This record gives sequence, C-alpha cells and structure tokens, in this order.
Amino acid sequence: MRPRLMPRTLVIIALAAVTIVGGLLFMFTGRGAELGEWREITITVLVSNVPTALDVDMQPGDTVYTDPAAMNAGTLDEVSVAPMLQVNPDAEGVLQASENPLMRDVTIVFTTRGRQTGELIATGNQVVQVGQQFTVITKGVQLRGIITRIDVR
Repeated sequence: MRPRLMPRTLVIIALAAVTIVGGLLFMFTGRGAELGEWREITITVLVSNVPTALDVDMQPGDTVYTDPAAMNAGTLDEVSVAPMLQVNPDAEGVLQASENPLMRDVTIVFTTRGRQTGELIATGNQVVQVGQQFTVITKGVQLRGIITRIDVR
C-alpha cells in the first residue's frame, strides 16, 4: 500500500511550481528583458577629499574593476587631479573659496559596455545613475566617488 501525500507536501510542490513559473515569466517579460542592445558607455566619477599623501597611481588604459574580486568594469580613459576648493571665512567673516593644501579632487573617466532602456543604464552587474556612489578599483588604488556624468553612445 502506497503512503498518501501529506497536504504539507502538496503545498510545497505547488509553491515551487508557482515560483518557477513566476521566475520564467519575469525573466521573459520583466524589466531586464526590455534592456536595449549593448552600447559603449562613458562614466565620469568625482572623488573628493583625497589626501595629497595618497599616490593616485592610475594611468589611461588601466583596467577598472567593480569590486576587489576583479570583475572587469571597463578601461580607464582619463584621470585628472586638481586642488580641492573649500569655502572658508576670511578675517572679516566673508566666505571665500580657497584651495585646501591637504586634499585634492580626482576626476576619473572610464569606458565600459552596457545596455540602456528609458531611464535605466545597466553595466556589468549593476545599474548606474548620476549621483550614485561608485567605487573605482584598479590594480594600484581603490577610490569611492560620485558619478557625475554618463554618456551613452
């Protein structure tokens, strides 16, 4: 005599089937399926408050990674280092912009491949947007800044 299936077992089987069917429907009709074809994307990241003692060892042509596990994010196009401007009051209390001798601003521009649909731009394993924090990792340095510009070609 065969044992009957318990109601709990039937519920688990039904939930698994619903999950699989829902996942397949989302995969073929969800937001990810709407992404366009692959395009070249140029991302500009501004890193503020970089100490002058830190050696920014980045050269155009270096590989940019998205995480320390070495997932390739693109190729470095340009790195510019500029004095960091800071607002300070002068002797009369008037605010003046002046250079901070201990800190600098680093602007990093790199090119990657990604897909765009409407307002979403996906590159690698993440969605990027202006104003979002982004960590730029190369073999020599890791800097965290804010995305200031995204160009899609």
